[in-house]
Parts: sequence; structure tokens; C-alpha cells
Amino acid sequence: MTESEKAKPVVSYRGGSITTGELVDIILSQPYVVRPTLDDPNEMIPLAARQLSDTLLIIEAEKRNLDQLPEIAVPLEKIRQKKMTQILFKYITREAEVPEEELRAHFEANRQYYVLPTAHTASKILVESRAVADSILEVIEAGGDFAEIARRRSIDPFTAPRGGDLGLIEIGKDTEYDGFFATMEIGDVEYFRSLEGHLIMWLRDKREGGLPTFEEAKDQVTKALLPGYKDQMLIDWIQNLRSEKGVTVNRTVLEQIAPGS
Repeated sequence: MTESEKAKPVVSYRGGSITTGELVDIILSQPYVVRPTLDDPNEMIPLAARQLSDTLLIIEAEKRNLDQLPEIAVPLEKIRQKKMTQILFKYITREAEVPEEELRAHFEANRQYYVLPTAHTASKILVESRAVADSILEVIEAGGDFAEIARRRSIDPFTAPRGGDLGLIEIGKDTEYDGFFATMEIGDVEYFRSLEGHLIMWLRDKREGGLPTFEEAKDQVTKALLPGYKDQMLIDWIQNLRSEKGVTVNRTVLEQIAPGS
């Protein structure tokens, strides 16, 4: 879907509109089992109507300054503060790194916990209809670049910017994809009708499960150990900040206000 197509209004009202892109984003945010199909207006119309109602209610609520009420403003302020601290945590720990020797030692002692599952590397293009999928398949079969087509034509906002890349998909984690891959060989590009809509799938590689090498498991080991390093980095940073601010604790007063005192 092009930017101009995304900008087309689906519903208009005085002072604004709900665009095609906004509605598609709402649809794609729904769980697969309840997601309306992108080519069925009978399912999309009620969704657009509900979104319009929500939008108009929010506009009217803000017009009456209801967003300034304590029961709204206080929770919003707490959310803002929490988000700020989360961003600060990421900034403080951005250079956290687990030493290579510790990664290797942990891996050797826990190799059995890092067994690689059977997995596939795949890409997808999600489109509006079977007709569009068939036309894209013709272009790919004629030598068209899958990734470039995915960036231009896929309506999946998550994979389209990555050229349709789904990354490594573990067998057993997504039964629908498992069913697709069961009929495919490496290099195959095929059409499937799925819970998402109309898919063009490209199976790029297959990986058999088993005990990994250190290099194969390194990312997993890092993910297991890095949070501890980040937490310790934050503790040290806060301790330095307490010293810098000259923090003192009046234990006598604290004990008087403690629960049960």
C-alpha cells in the first residue's frame, strides 16, 4: 500500500478523518482469531464505525477538559514518569556487555538448556486480495526482487519495512505457519490464504534442531545474562546519584511511619 493510498479517508467528519492507513493499522493490531479480513467490507464497516464513535467521544471529552480531571491526569502523569524512567534505564545501560569468557563458561555449564529447535527462515508479503497476490507472484516468478516488492506492496506494517523478513520461526510456535512450511521446500514462493489475509510466503532456509555451538547459542546466552549486568549497572548508577545528592535517611522518623508502628 502506497503512502497516498494510506492517506485516503475512509470516514470523514468536520475537522478530521479516519484514513485507510489508520484503519489497516487498527485491523492488524487485532489478534488473528478476531481480525477481520482486509478484503471483506462487511467486516470492516462495523470496525470503522466503532473507531469513528471512539474518535468522536475522545474529541468531545477533550473539548470539555475531561483529560484534566484528577482521575485522568494523575494516572497519565504516572504513566509519563514510568516511561521516562524506562527510557533513562535504557540510556544508562546502553553500553552494558557480558564478558566473552563469562558467556562461554555459562554456555559450557548449561549447554543442555540451549538446544536449538527446528526452525525456518522465511519472508512474507501480505496483500489485499487473491488477485493482487497472483499479480505479485507473476512478477516474482519473472525475476522480481521479493524484498523490494514486500517493502512497496505488503500491508503488514511490521514486516514490510524489513522486506517481509519474518526471521527465524520455530516449528511448533505457530501452527498455521507450520502447515504452510510442511508443503514447501527451500526457495519456494507460494500463495496461502491465512487468518491474516492473503499471503505470499518465501521459505528461505530450514534449520534442524540439536545441540548448538557456542556461536549459535551466543545470542541466547547473552539474553540470559545481560539483564543481570544491566540491573547491577543501574544499582551502581543510583548509588552514585545518592552520593552526589547527599541522600540521608532519618531512620527514627521512618520507623515511626512504618506500618504496624
